[in-house]
Amino acid sequence: MEHSTGIIILLFIISALLIGSVMRYLLKNTNIPYTVALLVIGLIVGFIERYLPSEQNSSLLSDIVTSVSTIDPHLILFLFLPTLIFESAFAIESHLFRRTFTQISLLAVPGLILSTLLTAVMVKYLFPWDWSWPLALMFGALISATDPVAVVALLKEISSRKRLETLIEGESLLNDGTAIVMFTLFYTMITVTNSSSFDLLSVSLEFLWVVSLGLIIGLLLGWIVMCCGTGTGAGTYCSSK
Repeated sequence: MEHSTGIIILLFIISALLIGSVMRYLLKNTNIPYTVALLVIGLIVGFIERYLPSEQNSSLLSDIVTSVSTIDPHLILFLFLPTLIFESAFAIESHLFRRTFTQISLLAVPGLILSTLLTAVMVKYLFPWDWSWPLALMFGALISATDPVAVVALLKEISSRKRLETLIEGESLLNDGTAIVMFTLFYTMITVTNSSSFDLLSVSLEFLWVVSLGLIIGLLLGWIVMCCGTGTGAGTYCSSK
């Protein structure tokens, strides 16, 4: 039985929102992290779709899982990730972010690079697949950027240490950009050059160029928003400049 793509997407969105709301309510007074519970539910759904036999060749659950698992990764990268990063940046405590910016920068850039290198070394010498260095480094960049959603949520519920919360959330906010840049560089090395050689100098220069350009664009857009805004704060800021 075939189902239209629109119906599949609509059912998936409604089911995901319903399951998320129910689990949020049920786990309100428990110590079980909300995101971990959703992960377990997703694993159970995938297990049911893959291993339990179906009477029909194409069930509705199979169509939904197949459509979601084969979603274009660029849709997630360009639609969902900027929204999540913007929400995190908009809600963060700006004065605490400035006070802890040094620690956040050390964790988000050098810390992530070190984690990527250590992961690549482990993959290169411990995994039995004999990956090239660019592939091992791409894998390291892919999994080194942690997502502390559950950690920050627990800190908000059980602790009032805003400095620690800002440090973790700020590091997560910045390491996404670092990880994306590193992943893109190593992915380009694999797909374009199609070579196992690794030029550390060219990768370092490209990394600095992309990060610097992104920083300049961010500062420029922030200055334009502050100066062109209609709010009192924007007017005070521009008049002081």
